[in-house]
Amino acid sequence: MSQQEAKIETLVLELQRMTRVQGPLNVDGEEMDVHDTVQVGAFSIALADVEAFMDNVHPSGAACFRELRDSDAFDEDEFFRSTATFLCSTINGIYQCVAERGEGNQAIHDDAPPTTPRDLVQMTSAQFASMVSAQSTRLRFSKDAEYCAKVEDEFFKLKTEYENSAAFKHEIDDIPSDASFKTSWSTPSLRGRFLALKEFAGGLACPYPTTASVESDFSILRWEADDGRTCLQDISIEGILHCKMFQALRDVVTCRK
Repeated sequence: MSQQEAKIETLVLELQRMTRVQGPLNVDGEEMDVHDTVQVGAFSIALADVEAFMDNVHPSGAACFRELRDSDAFDEDEFFRSTATFLCSTINGIYQCVAERGEGNQAIHDDAPPTTPRDLVQMTSAQFASMVSAQSTRLRFSKDAEYCAKVEDEFFKLKTEYENSAAFKHEIDDIPSDASFKTSWSTPSLRGRFLALKEFAGGLACPYPTTASVESDFSILRWEADDGRTCLQDISIEGILHCKMFQALRDVVTCRK
């Protein structure tokens, strides 16, 4: 992972050298387009540097630029600002790339939405309403107009009971943090209740089937079997991959029957 991060950093620096884009800047990341400078995210470039960049591109590109510049429809300010935005956006996007797997080949980001009762009661009403609103377009194809309102009403009732009933709060807090969706919603005080909320949360908890995990495995394999290791046998590559999983394998708990 450190090698990949170093390659990304090197790529950003090389692109900055080629394009004269400045950064990363200590800013909030908002896009700016002021006077003679364009800034996107943590990177900015002066319009004069964009013009210098265009004068030093490949000769064929420079020739096309000269022809475009000589045409009657050419808007110089708009062209340079658009090019500046493109350059800064590209470098800022690469700069924001992060690794999605740790050294043990495990996911380092948990982007799963809150779907268990224990997670839901920690949300504010505004946060939950925003989450429902983000799904409203998808829900419109399969649910009636009152469904979202019913889900929000059941969430409010769940929160209210959690805050006012010590027994209910104790039961929700006792749900293990690693409990499955089915187990967490099988708590006695929840059985047969909050059905619309449970259904909504269940929809969020169901991942769409993709080839991402398979592509990730092949990406790791190609990274290890690079151009400098073309003579490695399969058993050698397998050993390398096993070594990468050593920490995870060591933590596996074996149970004797």
